[in-house]
Amino acid sequence: MQENNPGYGGARPKRPSGTPHQNKPREGGNRDRRILSTGNLIDRTDEIKVSKQHQHRKKDDKSKNSSGKKNPNKIAELKALVAANPDRYKRCVIGIDDKGAFYAKIICTSAIQDKITRISISGTENRGHCFRGDEVIVEILNEQNKVSKEEESDDCDAALGGSLPNGKVIGVLQSSNDLDDWIILCTADENNPDMLRPIDRSLPTLLNYKDADHKGKIGHVAVFECTSHQKIRFLKYCPVISDSAMPQIFCVRYLWWRDQDRAPLGAVIGVLPDEEPLKRSMRILRIENQNPVSFRDDVCKEIDSCFPESFEISREEFSIRLDFTKAMTFTIDPPDSKDFDDALSVTGLADGQNYVGVHIADVSHFVKPKSALDNEARKRGTSIYEIGGKEPISMLPARLSADLCSLQEGNERLALSVFMTTDANDDIIKVELKKSIIKSQFRLNYNQVQEVFMDSHSFNSELPSDLQKVLVLLNRISQRWRRQRVGHVEFSRMTNNLDYILTPIAHRIVEEMMIMANHQVAQLLLGHEDFFSGTPLVVHRVPDRPEIDDWRRRFPNESSIIEMVQPLHEEDRPGSAVANDDSIDKNKNFVIHKQVWREMVRCMDTGEWERLQSLILSPEYHPGLIVAWFNLPSFTKRSTYVCSGDHTVENHRHFSLNLPCYTQFTSPIRRYVDLLVHRLVRSCIDRLQGASCYHQSEISEMCLENQSVKTKVGIYESSARNIHFAEFLRVKPLSIHALVDRVTPTGFKLNCLQLSAYLKLWPIDVSLLGARQATAVRNHRRGKVILTYALSIYDLDSLDGPKTQSSQVPEGPVKLNSRRNVFYASIASWKELVFSVLEGDKDRIKSSMDGVTKSLEDPEKVMSSGFIEDVSREGTALQSRGCSVDFTAAVTAGDIVQLQVAGESVRGKLNPFVQLFSLSPTVDVCLDHRMNPGKCFARPSIIQNSALLDRSDRIESYCKFWGSLVVTETVERAVARNDCFLLQNVGVSWLDRETGHLRISVEFCRGRSINIFDDLVEEKDSEYDAVKSGFLGLMCLRYRGVTKPPPETELPIGNVIDLNAAYTWVVHCVATNVTSDEDNFCIHFNLNQSSSSFPEQMGRDFRSQKATLEWISMTQSERSTIKTLLCLPDMYRSSFATSLALSSTQPPELKNLDRAHFEIVRKRLDKIRSKIKGSFDREQESLILYTLGQPFSLIHGYTSSGKTIVAAQLAYRIAQINKIRARDSGVKYQVMCCGPTESSLLSLAGHLHSGVPDLSVVFVYDRQEERKDFPLPEDLTFKSKSLVDEDNGLRLSLGLHHLIRRTNSTDGELIREIDSAISVQPKDVSVHELLKYKSAIENEESKIIKNADVILCLCATSVEKRIKKNTNIKQVIIDDAQACTEVETLLPLVHGSVCQAIICGDVKQIKPRVVSSVTRKYGLGHPLFERCLSESTALLTKQYTMHPALLGLLVPVFYDDKALKRIAVNDQRETGLDFWPCGTHRPFMFLDVVGTESQSPYIKDGPSPDIFNKDEVNATVQICKWLVQKISSDQNICVLSCYEMHCMKIKKQLKELANVTVATVNSVLGRHWDYVIVSTVRSLPLSDVKQETDKKWLHNSLGCLCSKNISCTLLSRSYEGLIIIGNKSLLQCDDSWKQLIQHLNKNRSVVDFADFVANRLK
Repeated sequence: MQENNPGYGGARPKRPSGTPHQNKPREGGNRDRRILSTGNLIDRTDEIKVSKQHQHRKKDDKSKNSSGKKNPNKIAELKALVAANPDRYKRCVIGIDDKGAFYAKIICTSAIQDKITRISISGTENRGHCFRGDEVIVEILNEQNKVSKEEESDDCDAALGGSLPNGKVIGVLQSSNDLDDWIILCTADENNPDMLRPIDRSLPTLLNYKDADHKGKIGHVAVFECTSHQKIRFLKYCPVISDSAMPQIFCVRYLWWRDQDRAPLGAVIGVLPDEEPLKRSMRILRIENQNPVSFRDDVCKEIDSCFPESFEISREEFSIRLDFTKAMTFTIDPPDSKDFDDALSVTGLADGQNYVGVHIADVSHFVKPKSALDNEARKRGTSIYEIGGKEPISMLPARLSADLCSLQEGNERLALSVFMTTDANDDIIKVELKKSIIKSQFRLNYNQVQEVFMDSHSFNSELPSDLQKVLVLLNRISQRWRRQRVGHVEFSRMTNNLDYILTPIAHRIVEEMMIMANHQVAQLLLGHEDFFSGTPLVVHRVPDRPEIDDWRRRFPNESSIIEMVQPLHEEDRPGSAVANDDSIDKNKNFVIHKQVWREMVRCMDTGEWERLQSLILSPEYHPGLIVAWFNLPSFTKRSTYVCSGDHTVENHRHFSLNLPCYTQFTSPIRRYVDLLVHRLVRSCIDRLQGASCYHQSEISEMCLENQSVKTKVGIYESSARNIHFAEFLRVKPLSIHALVDRVTPTGFKLNCLQLSAYLKLWPIDVSLLGARQATAVRNHRRGKVILTYALSIYDLDSLDGPKTQSSQVPEGPVKLNSRRNVFYASIASWKELVFSVLEGDKDRIKSSMDGVTKSLEDPEKVMSSGFIEDVSREGTALQSRGCSVDFTAAVTAGDIVQLQVAGESVRGKLNPFVQLFSLSPTVDVCLDHRMNPGKCFARPSIIQNSALLDRSDRIESYCKFWGSLVVTETVERAVARNDCFLLQNVGVSWLDRETGHLRISVEFCRGRSINIFDDLVEEKDSEYDAVKSGFLGLMCLRYRGVTKPPPETELPIGNVIDLNAAYTWVVHCVATNVTSDEDNFCIHFNLNQSSSSFPEQMGRDFRSQKATLEWISMTQSERSTIKTLLCLPDMYRSSFATSLALSSTQPPELKNLDRAHFEIVRKRLDKIRSKIKGSFDREQESLILYTLGQPFSLIHGYTSSGKTIVAAQLAYRIAQINKIRARDSGVKYQVMCCGPTESSLLSLAGHLHSGVPDLSVVFVYDRQEERKDFPLPEDLTFKSKSLVDEDNGLRLSLGLHHLIRRTNSTDGELIREIDSAISVQPKDVSVHELLKYKSAIENEESKIIKNADVILCLCATSVEKRIKKNTNIKQVIIDDAQACTEVETLLPLVHGSVCQAIICGDVKQIKPRVVSSVTRKYGLGHPLFERCLSESTALLTKQYTMHPALLGLLVPVFYDDKALKRIAVNDQRETGLDFWPCGTHRPFMFLDVVGTESQSPYIKDGPSPDIFNKDEVNATVQICKWLVQKISSDQNICVLSCYEMHCMKIKKQLKELANVTVATVNSVLGRHWDYVIVSTVRSLPLSDVKQETDKKWLHNSLGCLCSKNISCTLLSRSYEGLIIIGNKSLLQCDDSWKQLIQHLNKNRSVVDFADFVANRLK
């Protein structure tokens, strides 16, 4: 910016052609003071701007000329388009909604005439190269974008009926940013440091500049400097450091964005320094807002020249102005104000008349048009006031703003005065505008004025009595003016200004005087023909009668009460419009916030009538009224600056002020619009020749400029308040009440009422609330979601166990009283109270208050209606199954909920967030760890640089890197599963501020079937425990009633909330060890994260300070995986896994191989004959023989190429070799076959089981899967079904958990007996019986595992204690290894005796499923199988089972040329079905369905809501039922999709069809069906489908279908036929799907679904 460069004055440079040359060092070493080096940036980032002369701009910017100035011809052309075709072209400002979607807000005349306020800008091709806040010309396209009511933003006009026109930006008139000096703050990825991601998510990714000599360095960002020779010069390389606690933020100088470039270009010029969070946050905010720091040199010179220290007002000026210096004038401002731009006076006249004066500093006398000072003021637009009285960023230099123009006490100052003569009734009978000279006699603040009115009977203030009388008179006049203007709204002001709340009378006096002065000035100017078309106005759109009528229908009771105070239509105003009793449903209740009611009672008792009136009449204090108020169309519209000549007289009105016209005149020191109006007023007073000093077009331009500045400054000031409040909350969280607003099926927003100035409208996703299910109530007037919980809650203070069920508790799932924070009153009694306040009768008010009190609903009535206040397993055993409490909690718009808010740093800036959401007085949901599990439990900041990714001979570095990734992924999965329970009143011993332990009674846990601690003790490995501390479980500890002195704050929040109130300290820990004795379990833990500091009282009395523990369970496989990885350097250093981990591709020749094994292979292999059934050829046989002789082998097999059969052949033959060795040596060896999921091993298990009687095969399922078949008592509530119909035959025949129940031993009989007892009456099974049951299972498992020849299990299960303890694994075969993470692949290989590893996979099939974005970024989703592939890897390409036409469809899209060359099957094979569009030899088709996506109302195991498509569900069901009739009875069908909820809805309608399987893509690895129907789910209207796409849009629109691997897996599951159902237009945005659909089109196989139904199905 120019204002940051005092020495600016040079001409604009030309953009350098080609690559900029590196500058030579300048002589003398003195740097131009206008240029800021990187070193200076670190020390003085407030002065980060660089001179204009070093800005390099694009050549082809048509709206700019070569010097970088605006091209008037281009801008004129754009404006001409609007003038010629206003229905097609609109002048707009670019905005971005909460979801990141771009829109254009119309700012021209038609915005009012046509009732259109917003245009949707869909797609990068329609957006062009504009940024948020830019003023643009938009061409309206024909299509319309449908917007649901829930998604409709504040700016969306209700008259559109939820439809927004689509548009395209065709040109930029004015950038919202100073592109000459724009600094963008970005983060960088060490893996791709040239891509710079702005912390402002609305901005696109930038490319970092490169010069000829410095092309980049891995893990480093190139830093440049801008020299005085118009060059960009390389300075140094800066290493990228990833730290989530204090992110590294680069300062990037915007350079240019050429039309042909996908991303803008910038140059990194420095790094923000590390500093305190508040200071760093405000620094970031100021840089983002481009706040000026100092005035330019030419401005300073002009000030020094025109207004030296000796400057005085000339005597000539005195002679032409009214001398008002003798009159009593005074200012009323905040105590820390310096720029006093308004003063008041009132003088009594005869006959009860009064002479009211509003005196405004005459800034126009000092700031001349077109001067350097004026240009700077216009550019700044307004002053910015910092929090806490810090020096403001003034629009004018301090010499004027705080001195010559400021109406300081005791100094003569120039003013423009508005004199209003009033009669005895305070009606204005005469108005005069005069140039004057005044001398303020008193400098008052709002508190001083408010004190005058604290006692109406006497003057207790220290102010002079005559001044107090004047204030009383002004108060009377202002109240009458206000009542005449807006009726009783004077008592119901909606405001976020806490100062206004504390000093309402003082603020109201000043406000009403200023409003009236502004209105009178507007009337004066508009009444003069020379100014009628060129006056800046502030307009607020008047709502239409249909809008109001629709609102009244939606909120009949609330609207009736609101309109008693504030009539909404013009003909009803001013005055009271008391609604008819018939408009109120007297059977309904009025909801009163309990805190507000208590405050009302207090004000009634103390006689604070002003406060009481405000509490009763203001909608913001009452839940029902505030919801109705926020849904009022006019309320959501903001006032705007317009030029009077651009609008008709009818559209000059300001609705909320109820004035026919309004301008801004009273703050010329801090607002440029007011300065414009002053110049017009001076012209009018002086009656200059030529009348107005501005043309209409100039006023229009300046109105638009100032509207943009107003919006930008409003955002800055709001953000600054948020940051300072977050700093307070970072030290001490606060418990507050909030209003539920805007409820949708997937979430709701919270409004923090009186703190809304500091806390924005928070969106809460229902998936974060820990419910098992969330059901939206359809067609609910306000919006309602019912949350269903099955939560285990225990209280350690209840040592006697759960009590019997109380007779007062209703049967079935109980309902929590979601409105425990409110009272219910009779709506008739409340209406009477409102009416009594409007009448001003204090006795009637008291009587009405008594009436409301009597009508308050009895809490016992709430309980008897089926609601309860609290839930717990202890004290009252509520109706439940198993060990959980079943209850529901409703969330309705208008509810008052209790929250705890805390502060955190997000992308470098402090931000408040909801930490706890209260369900009941004792049960909270911690949103902190549900939103950020990695931050709370995993410390992902230890992943700091890419150096740890390098392969080396240090296994410690390898395990540190991958261990952090696995831990982060594990905690995100664990939190998403929501497998948790609550323990209340837990005593915790803190050993220090980082570690502690807690004790829980063994009897207590076993008596309540809390088995996790028994399991953890049983899993203990003495060898492991001697090496490492564990990662056993996640703990969220919550301490209620913690007290702490509040930190000092400059925010005036202490008057609306108790800052000394107790809060809940939330601390997240990780359990590291669990021990037990006869009486107690002892859980040791480490503190991982807390949003606030360690309370001092914890250290003083830690044992008596009890907490609530939320234990989040991890699976046994997850615990074993982390344990194994952490122990790899110490316990498995010489293992096969270590060698493979440290190799860059395939491992080198392994040492200490079992040579005896390979000697047997060499000598006796020819005598081993396979009994495995299936297609087989010579090529596969030779591969098998070769592989058997190799210690490490990779087998890459394309789809249907016999890869699984080869794995089965290898497993069988290796098992036979192991038997030979056992006969020779007497030692039994075993082979282990592993995979990523149970379903991926089913095909392999089937081959090994079928017809191989001499082979002992055991399938060890994961513990979670086993407990689905044989649950423990605590599992009954959580028992779930898999979406895939598992092969129950194999599960029963090979599953370890089934085999142990078929033995004839004593343990087998005991297991079967207790299984039966659990299934019949689980609560009757004693603790002793459960212990015997677990011991019997362990004994039987040990016997069977030891006797097995082949063990099948998941990779993660392979390191469980029962397998490690009872096996002697010699060989490992991993199938579908491309779906295993690198760590999962290594787990089976840690067994010390492994001497041979065979890894099979297909890199084109689905890859590992990774939940965490952090772990995905650092490569957890890249399989080891893919890393080890090389040219020498064995490749199976010949296919055996899939129809050749299907293979021909998929291979060109997903595979390479090798696969095409190896297909050697007749491609004319027919299917026998005649409905395929291209004949029986082409068994595939695509059915085009343009459906509608919906988010699931159910909670899924994952971080985001699930998706389903109702139209595709119906189409899929219809096609499937039809296909079942066409195929033979021995054939099967599978319906596949990526989305679980979509599958559930399909399965529900197809459950009667035995030969149909419905599955998600993650559960079908290794499985095939005869016919497959793929439902893609994702869909968009044609108008929303972009022609040019980016990765982010594709991911948002197509989800996992963007993955080539997932798509290949979906489409390659069928043997005989494939049907795809989806949105053709959307899918073609992805390159792979586009190629596939083009191939289908060539084969005439793309059919509209409706046509297919009409022509084929019928």
